[in-house]
Amino acid sequence: MKRYTNLPIDQLVSDVPVDPVHARELADSIMSKGQLAPVIIREETKEVIDGFHRIAAMKELGFDQVECVLTPCDDEGFWDFRIIQASLHKNVTFARAINWIERVFEISSLRKHWEHGGEREYKSAYSVFASYRVGNPPQEVKEWVETKSAMWGLAPKTIEDWLYTRQSLAPDLLKEVTSTSEGERGIAPYKTVAEVLPTKPELQKRIIGKAKVEDLSTKDVRTLAQALKRAEDEEEVQSILKQPISRTEDQLVRDAKVEKLLSHPREISPLEKAREAKAEDVLYKLDLLGIINSAKVMTPENIAVLTPEQKADIYRTSEEAIAEIRRVMYLVKPAIEAKYRLREG
Repeated sequence: MKRYTNLPIDQLVSDVPVDPVHARELADSIMSKGQLAPVIIREETKEVIDGFHRIAAMKELGFDQVECVLTPCDDEGFWDFRIIQASLHKNVTFARAINWIERVFEISSLRKHWEHGGEREYKSAYSVFASYRVGNPPQEVKEWVETKSAMWGLAPKTIEDWLYTRQSLAPDLLKEVTSTSEGERGIAPYKTVAEVLPTKPELQKRIIGKAKVEDLSTKDVRTLAQALKRAEDEEEVQSILKQPISRTEDQLVRDAKVEKLLSHPREISPLEKAREAKAEDVLYKLDLLGIINSAKVMTPENIAVLTPEQKADIYRTSEEAIAEIRRVMYLVKPAIEAKYRLREG
């Protein structure tokens, strides 16, 4: 049963990072109005369930005693209570609950059941919530997920997304985001890089670094992450990161590839040169066909209205065309003869 009491502040175990700005604001309020709400403490261990910032503020002000509500609970109940209280503070819910949810699973009867001969092993809380979403989970899983979600005041899909972020985010970034109190908007970029680049922690860190310096929106972070996912090498990565973020994903990728091509002029091999010469020869023959087709429409009436210079040009072009046709025929004649010999044979 819960009971109210005063406890020495030095006996309280407060192990959660606090926002110094918020603690300072609370200190100003407590200095003028006193402690308006008691902190919630686990009776057995004196661990803080809720009230981390109030304790920090009161320590700063030199308080010896803190008004508390002592709550008896076992280990699983302790973490449940912490998550419930965190869900009431939207600016810290993710940062605090992300690790506590995993702690609840580790000591739950569900985890113990699967460790001792269950039909399927669930190694993490994420695997449990992911199984629930897919459908047809074992009855024990279904009941556990629905009971905990309702108790914590969080939707199963929200919890699954948070746990996916926890396992996919670079360790340094996870530590960073769970040590802040920025709310859902503040953690959105971290969730985005974990979702788009789950196996590339170094790229995640570079994106978050750029986002901080340039104050990028979550939409910008997603565009940047998707472009970097398509980068083929470090050179393209660097090019994408230095480009203005006002571009689309395709523009970022295209410009990175163009920059790389321009910075590495390629030497043309003899084989490629031969292919280019062959291509020019084909284009010339196409022009030749155009000349021949034009000659077909040169009726006596059309020729009569031409100037002497135009007639000379046509004559010269015709002579060149006839010479080229003879050269081509000379080249292809052996192939034609061989083809007919094969047919006759």
